[in-house]
Amino acid sequence: MKVLLLDTYIQNAKYRICKDTNGSYGTANDYGDSIFPKILSKIAKKTNFWPPIYLMYVGSVLRNQGHEIYYLNNIENEDEYDCIIMSSSIVCHESELNEIKKIKDKSKIIVVGSFATNTPKNYLDLGVNIIFGEPEFYFLKNGLSKILENKNNQSFNSTLTDNQNLDCLPIPCWDIVLNRLLFSGGLTKKTCIPILSERGCPYSCFNYCTYPLAQGRVPRSRSPKAIVEELKYWSNKYGVKEFVFRDPVFSIDRERTENLANMIIKEELNLKLTIETHLNNLDYDLIKLLKRAGVFIIRVGIESVNDDVIKNAKRFSLKKSKEKEKVEMIRSFGIKVIGMYILGFETDTKESCLRTIKYAKELNTYIAVFSVFTPYPGTPVYIKFKEKITSNKYEDFNQWRLVFNHENLTAQEIRELLGYAFTTYYLSFRWFIKNFPLTIKS
Repeated sequence: MKVLLLDTYIQNAKYRICKDTNGSYGTANDYGDSIFPKILSKIAKKTNFWPPIYLMYVGSVLRNQGHEIYYLNNIENEDEYDCIIMSSSIVCHESELNEIKKIKDKSKIIVVGSFATNTPKNYLDLGVNIIFGEPEFYFLKNGLSKILENKNNQSFNSTLTDNQNLDCLPIPCWDIVLNRLLFSGGLTKKTCIPILSERGCPYSCFNYCTYPLAQGRVPRSRSPKAIVEELKYWSNKYGVKEFVFRDPVFSIDRERTENLANMIIKEELNLKLTIETHLNNLDYDLIKLLKRAGVFIIRVGIESVNDDVIKNAKRFSLKKSKEKEKVEMIRSFGIKVIGMYILGFETDTKESCLRTIKYAKELNTYIAVFSVFTPYPGTPVYIKFKEKITSNKYEDFNQWRLVFNHENLTAQEIRELLGYAFTTYYLSFRWFIKNFPLTIKS
């Protein structure tokens, strides 16, 4: 069969959209309304792109079963394909629905992804099929025939279990989009492949985080051997030398992380790796080992400087003195740090947001990303905020707009704080000197 992986995005968006982030609900990097944030948004759009990793796993599973796999962002000629598998997201939701409406034969459409799993009604109302859970595991067990034989819209379950073996998944079919894959930790375009080593996150921020909705709270890991074999595959066959790990939290299991790093070092792969983790998981010895393995960017969630705000949000963070110590430790090895912050938590005020922005400037990481607190459908916090939601458009739930009635802040004030944060952070002489030091020769 000819199978189309349909990955629809908002047409003519002036900012980067990534469906793979935020537990595959997606994010849209719309940094603010003033001139400098708009420039940053355009840079992010031009230097970052990759489809959802689960969609590419689906493609590889079906390709191994003998199907022809294609990838498009918009439907061109539906008659060319026997089956259309569409990725779902919150940030492109209305655009996805509009794309479905263009397709005459709804029975050959299968919608997949965590957003459709948790918010299926709008998709089902259009007469399509949905796979709940992790679609790649469904297709490993069932193939395509069962769904395509069904002529009425229906949901099919891929039950999330703690013992699903990630090693049984084939290498994702990034090769069909390799000329478009980009990731940037700065201003330049770089070919970069996303890679999975673990799914599931046990941390307390599940209260507002969407990753546990898609992957569960019990970590499931690939073996270091399988990960290294995939790295070698892309490096040796396609010459790719840069990878971004898509784990919710890299290095949850210390021993496994050390084994993986040592195996990469032993193979002398000479790669550049980006990971995202919690500062609490890092110490001198592990950072040193990760550096030797090729880690050159570490993303960490700082969220807020205000202890009462963090406590109310049910997030665990280190004491600020320890946080600063860890960030400096990472930088001492020549590893770049990306700090991630959230403005507009439930108990935030303009003053508390300004304190967080000030603290970000004190940490002065290579990149700082400021986003807006968003209560997502399916998360525990959404129940609390449901009556406060102000937007009836899911595409507004992009992490950069206020979508609920905040007791202390207006939507306009949040956008102004966002623009202020990005502008004053990156136009700071202190940031430029720290991250782009000039070497003066006598």
